[in-house]
Amino acid sequence: MVLFGAVVLPVAIGAPQLAPNPSGPLTNDGLKTVLDNLGLEPQRLNGGYMITISRDGWSDAIVLGLSEDNSKLGLNANLGQIAKPETVTAGQWRKLLEDNFEINPSFISFDAKEKRLFMARVLDNRSITPAFLRKQIDNFCTNIHGTAVDWQGLTTE
Repeated sequence: MVLFGAVVLPVAIGAPQLAPNPSGPLTNDGLKTVLDNLGLEPQRLNGGYMITISRDGWSDAIVLGLSEDNSKLGLNANLGQIAKPETVTAGQWRKLLEDNFEINPSFISFDAKEKRLFMARVLDNRSITPAFLRKQIDNFCTNIHGTAVDWQGLTTE
């Protein structure tokens, strides 16, 4: 994903910004501002920001990034590498597909070239408030944890 543009959202000193973004979709700088205001300490990456959410005994590294045209906001988590994908049974792949039905709008995907399993969530980048984004991040983490029984035995890392 390529991130670009700049909007600084109005914020009262010491208070998180809770109003919708009246100027339209979030930009890269606007996304950073919202993540900062939520206390998530985003780390700049080439193509987005990484945050780490620690809860329920988990530490979830999540990358957030905007599409090239700024119309979508994506959340992405690396679930690990499947060293020998050819050894994964049809039943195991089927269970991951069944999980996709349950965790929608999140979904599990496999990058065959990198042999990596990911969870992703794509949102329309319009009227995203800090409260809405926080809820999406929390739901995304719940999806990671809720499907772990189906992917942890397949992945390394």
